[in-house]
Formats: sequence, structure tokens, C-alpha cells
Amino acid sequence: MSHKYRLTVRAADATAEITVHDGRFNRVASGVGQYVGEHPDGLYQVRVRSSGAVEEQLVSLDRDQTITFEPVAFATPVPLVQTRGSAPHDRDV
Repeated sequence: MSHKYRLTVRAADATAEITVHDGRFNRVASGVGQYVGEHPDGLYQVRVRSSGAVEEQLVSLDRDQTITFEPVAFATPVPLVQTRGSAPHDRDV
């Protein structure tokens, strides 16, 4: 008999697209910025897309779990905070 567990996914970017796929690669859930749902125990792939970048994490759902995705660092010629290549002196601008 399969148990259901709570999966909570939080993305630092409130506009991030979240998708959850089961062990057969079927999309079983989606959300924006945050997702909370219950799923049978098993292996899941959580994918977060933000600012054109994609991050994925495999989750073995055998208990209630919370997954947090930090901001995606992207390259830009403009000195912005939390971007790849931003120097400490650029953060004070």
C-alpha cells in the first residue's frame, strides 16, 4: 500500500515556473513561485525555471519534504545583485 506525503517546493523568485514529474516522467503538478501538494511515495523530479535558466532536483518522497531553490544567477553586462560575475563593489551601486 502506498502512502501519500507532502511535497513543498519554494523558489526564491516568485515568478519561477515549478513542475513536478513522477518516476514515469509524467507531469503530475505545477505552480508558480511555490507549490504544495501530496503525492504517493516514490521518485520525483522537481524542475524550476526562472530568468531563462532551469534547475532540477530529484526527490525520493518517503516522508514530508520541503525543497528550496535559491535565486538563479544569470550573466549580464549590467552590474546587478545576484548575477554571475557581479563583484562586491557592484552591489553597492
